Amino acid sequence: MNVLIALLSGFCAVLYTSALPAAETQVYKHVDAQGNITYSDQPPPGRAGVQPERLPQIIIAPAVAVPSPQVAQSEADDPVPPVTLSIQTPAQNATIPAGQHAFAVVARASRPLRASEVARLLIDGAEYARSTSLNWQVVDLERGTHQLGVELLDAKGEPLAHSAAVTIHVHRPIVRSP
Repeated sequence: MNVLIALLSGFCAVLYTSALPAAETQVYKHVDAQGNITYSDQPPPGRAGVQPERLPQIIIAPAVAVPSPQVAQSEADDPVPPVTLSIQTPAQNATIPAGQHAFAVVARASRPLRASEVARLLIDGAEYARSTSLNWQVVDLERGTHQLGVELLDAKGEPLAHSAAVTIHVHRPIVRSP
């Protein structure tokens, strides 16, 4: 339990500090003769007096209560009961704003996990991480639209259940040199 509290404290610190540099950063917008728009942290060369763009305020979602790990204490030779999985957070079509470099993925199972079972987080169909709980922290995911999924594996690595996919949108600034 102390490990879970330490992880949550670290996650909150990352979220808090990741928002601070974004609030202090100045962004300049430049439109060239062809109508191409470029954003940079430096004013366009040869254009004195250009003011930085006003950026919208970044709003970080409130913390989500993370359920304690659901692990059964004993695993007799009884048959494996069926299980269903669902992703609790992030929500369907959630947007991860620029400046937020980490976010939590929390899933829920219809029954406690057995000690021999492992859950894996899939991002765009590829394994991102494995866990004996249903909680992950995703760090520095590339910008764009991504599909999240959770899969539960038995002791032999065979899939027992899959969650429905959740679509998220990650925003990241692009800085181009003029």
